[in-house]
Amino acid sequence: MIRHILLYKNDKISVYCTPAVEQQSSAKRKSTYVKTCIAAEKTLIKSITRKYPNSKNSHFKFLFKNYKNEGMLGTCDLEFDNDIIVELNANAMNNLCKTVGHELVHARQFLSGQLKYNNRIKYFTYEGDKHKYIYRRQPWELEAYALQDRESLKLKRWLLDHAHYNPKLKISEV
Repeated sequence: MIRHILLYKNDKISVYCTPAVEQQSSAKRKSTYVKTCIAAEKTLIKSITRKYPNSKNSHFKFLFKNYKNEGMLGTCDLEFDNDIIVELNANAMNNLCKTVGHELVHARQFLSGQLKYNNRIKYFTYEGDKHKYIYRRQPWELEAYALQDRESLKLKRWLLDHAHYNPKLKISEV
């Protein structure tokens, strides 16, 4: 298991980075990660948990890591205990709000039961139907791409309204 560095934690979200990201990132860059994730909690995650009561106990983990594939901006997965893990490319700072918005659309799809990973057939089912499409034509991706700009605008508005907000980074081993 890879050691992750805890940057921030509260009752609803945790923000981590890998040791490689921590070595190359400045404190300013890390605080940008944290602020963006807090903005996601205050805007998008709050609306997800309000709309889907079974997700009230869900915890959102954001992990910043270096991807070898530069085109890969992030992933979203549902754990067995209804926790959501969002992995984000630490090298794609200019797309951070849009990527978080996109991945949290997937989180909503998972928590609503709309998107599921079927272990028996080894791929995703969307609204109960199994799909094999190329990436950009997958129904769950079409929805995420359609909504990501709206979601990223919510994040950016919160960040602008709370520019003074400066959480203390908690660096510790997990």
